[in-house]
Amino acid sequence: MRLTLRTLLAWFDSVLLPAEQQALGEKVAASSAAPQLIARLRDVMERSALAAPRPVGRGLAADANTVAEYLDNTLPADRLEPFERICIESDMHLAEVAACHGALAEIARNPSVAAPLDPVARRRLLEAIRHRTQDPRLDPEHEAAIANARSLRAALQAAGGPQDESFPWSVSPAAAGRPVAGRRRAPLAAWLSAVVAVLLLAALGGLLAWSVQRGSGGRLAVAPPSAPPAVADRERPPPAAPSAPLVAAAAPPAAPAVPSQPAAVSPVEPPAEGPPPPEDTPTGEPLPATLDSEPPVPAEPPISAVEPPLPAAAPAPRVPQGDALAIAAPAVPVPAVEPAGTSAAPPAAPAQGADIVSGAGLLLHKAPEPGAAGRSGWKPLAQNAPLAAREQLLAPPYCHPEVTVGGVTIRLEPNTLATLARDADGTPRLEIVFGRAVVRSNAARPRLGITAGDLVGVVTDGLREQLCVEVALERSAGTDPATEPSRVRATVATTKSGIAWRQSQADGSAATQPLAGMAAEGFLEAGSRLVWDSIDPGSVAVQAGRAQPTWLAAPPAAVRRVQQDAAAALAVKAAVEPLEKGLRELSRHPRAENRIAAVATLALLGDYDELVALLSADTADRQLQEGQWRQLFDMTVPLALARGVNAATEFGKACDARGPDGKGADLLALAGGFDDATLADGGDERLVAALDAPELVLRRLAIRELLAITDPAAADRTPHPYRADQSQDLRRDSVAWWRKQCAAGRIRRSAAGPTP
Repeated sequence: MRLTLRTLLAWFDSVLLPAEQQALGEKVAASSAAPQLIARLRDVMERSALAAPRPVGRGLAADANTVAEYLDNTLPADRLEPFERICIESDMHLAEVAACHGALAEIARNPSVAAPLDPVARRRLLEAIRHRTQDPRLDPEHEAAIANARSLRAALQAAGGPQDESFPWSVSPAAAGRPVAGRRRAPLAAWLSAVVAVLLLAALGGLLAWSVQRGSGGRLAVAPPSAPPAVADRERPPPAAPSAPLVAAAAPPAAPAVPSQPAAVSPVEPPAEGPPPPEDTPTGEPLPATLDSEPPVPAEPPISAVEPPLPAAAPAPRVPQGDALAIAAPAVPVPAVEPAGTSAAPPAAPAQGADIVSGAGLLLHKAPEPGAAGRSGWKPLAQNAPLAAREQLLAPPYCHPEVTVGGVTIRLEPNTLATLARDADGTPRLEIVFGRAVVRSNAARPRLGITAGDLVGVVTDGLREQLCVEVALERSAGTDPATEPSRVRATVATTKSGIAWRQSQADGSAATQPLAGMAAEGFLEAGSRLVWDSIDPGSVAVQAGRAQPTWLAAPPAAVRRVQQDAAAALAVKAAVEPLEKGLRELSRHPRAENRIAAVATLALLGDYDELVALLSADTADRQLQEGQWRQLFDMTVPLALARGVNAATEFGKACDARGPDGKGADLLALAGGFDDATLADGGDERLVAALDAPELVLRRLAIRELLAITDPAAADRTPHPYRADQSQDLRRDSVAWWRKQCAAGRIRRSAAGPTP
């Protein structure tokens, strides 16, 4: 998806799919023009004194019909780019389009805001309008103000004040009893003042000419720029690589010799005289009016399935009815921004053996005493609290807690379950069960054991830059968790520096059966990855020249503020004992973000009742907006079905207990997805029928599964895009379109997807 004004408004109002919202947010963070435009959007929408276009205006951007066609995505291609150019250049038109788009987005999320007024509200509105539009001459205070102004005017005229014929209640001189005087002649003092002013101007002009002539004999000397010093090699030498390369049976290509001390650059003599040359790029350049296209992305090797596809490498879909102005992104890649709560420089490494909670994010751990922390056994760990020799750690949603073990700082990403322990030789070991972690150290030669799936090893050097570890659990649609285990993908990715990696066993000892595809000990270059997949558990792939993981970048500032507020509320309720009690209290909070954080944390603890209840809520006070519902589902349900048979069973029980009455089995089936065999056996008809189900959660699950089975762009080809929270009349055309696709047998995962 290209970054245009229209897509930026859709991202700004959170009306995109979660994957599109995240991908576009990363493009906004990487763009130099988009943050400026977002700041303008907020400014113009909050500026109450800003005028609005006239309802009967004419012209491209002043015509209300043009704005409506643009918001409805029906504006012809030849008028789309000029219209967006006007909006970018004009605060008034930008505010009009942004405000209308925001109002329509709010109505789409919550149709009740556009519901007809009740009699009481209608009467109050009519009284307010009547008060604002009544004739001011009927107001006694208005008549008194006019009488006071007339008497004041008469007093000024009687005292010889100036006459202003434009004043509506002026009293003419004849009416005041005075003769009308003729034109008065200018006094002598005025003429003398004018002559003196002319003489002073002449004197100043002569003085200026004399100064210019006096200084014309010399020239302005331009100081030559100082010669740049020789560029010293400041790069830190890589750690001593073991004798064997990391990739087995594959010798790396010979690199050209690079001198360790580049030759000094000789200065260029400037011209002896004349003004300095103009700068290439002026500073303070305004936002460009023409925002044409994104920079080309360098070609990369095929992306492995272990990572989500990078947004920049995916083909950008074209905007319907022609491309609009694209907001330019920088030509060079922007380094990833640390998430909120982390600093660019790692914290100072504590003394060896000082294992503590070094970050401020909420971190949960298994209590050592059984039954001491409620049914789940989890309780929060305070900042600077010491860690036991073996700890089970859990990072709740929106939280980025940090721990320091053996001089290595480990940041756990949200929704991560990990274990910290010690190897036989005392080396700390991080095991990621599922989720993500970022590792960094300031120590001279830090050591850290890492276990991710069956990818087990020890990092012996190279942690001065971030090292990313990820374990993803995946389950194929339509499979039974009791009979088919989930697929596990593990990744260890370097960023700006390489690491020395040695394969090992779970206790840190030498590996008895090293994984194929790499040496038992070697050096992993910067920007490379180790990828392990449970489909082929005996081998590992080494991928070189990879970009940083997309999840390493921080979310946009607005999203980050919302997440920080929800994390703060979560930390307050986590202090309540037992932990589940405080989380259930927060699950009834008025703010949707706080409810999402609470029920997602309960789901991580294995309690899915509140999750299913919130996903199934359809009342005005509990119902989630479409984007919030998708975020909560993607954060919790796939993981619940992929963690194992126990978690999947508990989730099924919650669907029966807290889902719609009598619809627990349908809810579980739609959440688990359909494979091609189920679709051919009538599953496609069940999905299309669920689009008109009385329960909102079934409609949402049905359209989510249909878009997952087919091309996601299929929704753009329907007469009207389907929205589960719309009325049945507004859904009729899109449901009829899906019925035609079902009758034609196009709703299959193996097929190309629906066609017009």
